[in-house]
Amino acid sequence: MRSVPGYPRFQIADDLSIYRDGIKVQVGDQKSDYIFIADGYGGTVKRATLICLAFHGSKPFPEAEVAHRDGNSHNDDPDNLRWATHSSNLLDIKRTRPNWHVGERNSNCKLSNSDVDNIKYMYYTLGISQVAIAKEYGVWQSQISRIIRGEQRAIR
Repeated sequence: MRSVPGYPRFQIADDLSIYRDGIKVQVGDQKSDYIFIADGYGGTVKRATLICLAFHGSKPFPEAEVAHRDGNSHNDDPDNLRWATHSSNLLDIKRTRPNWHVGERNSNCKLSNSDVDNIKYMYYTLGISQVAIAKEYGVWQSQISRIIRGEQRAIR
């Protein structure tokens, strides 16, 4: 059994079974791209994150995220997982999943490209706060912040 840095209640077996407090965690059908595990405190954590931590150690830098080399978010084999930057992870996804869409081409997108342009105009030209813009568009302030910083929707 491997311990999971930052998650002392979890252990990972060599067959990748996950245990919380010594009891095997059952993973049911997943409706999302990622498999989530209840953390025992009312929240969830991605299975891939637990496995990456157990086999590859703590994040090498604070913004690191788990990347799947083959682009298959259900393939949580340790050899398929690595720590990566967000942009490197997106490049992997684009390389391995050519039909994957970002921005307004994604069916879950709430903001159009025109909305993004207007958000930048409202912030930079009109000086409207991120909180006010977020309320206007019905999204979280953190989403507006990522747009302003160019972390999302910077490339079309």
